[in-house]
Amino acid sequence: GDFPYWLAPVQLRLLPVVTEAEDFCAEVVAKAKARSIRAEVDVSGERLGKLIRNAEMQRVPVMAVVGKKEVESGKLALRTRYGGGPRGVS
Repeated sequence: GDFPYWLAPVQLRLLPVVTEAEDFCAEVVAKAKARSIRAEVDVSGERLGKLIRNAEMQRVPVMAVVGKKEVESGKLALRTRYGGGPRGVS
């Protein structure tokens, strides 16, 4: 079954689609961990669809697709397993 967000082993997974986004992802993970959010970066190098599918199969409640646009704006496009669709967050 699904764990509620507060109990999930990984609450947020960042999915970088370009290698330039990996440093930004590391900064976001550090900020999330400072706020007691269990976060990680998927640097497996898979294509985006596979990254999203893997996170869904592992029941990660929130995913953030990170590309050049997100790095430049400093905002994340969040996807939830429950409601899908991207939502912008600073």
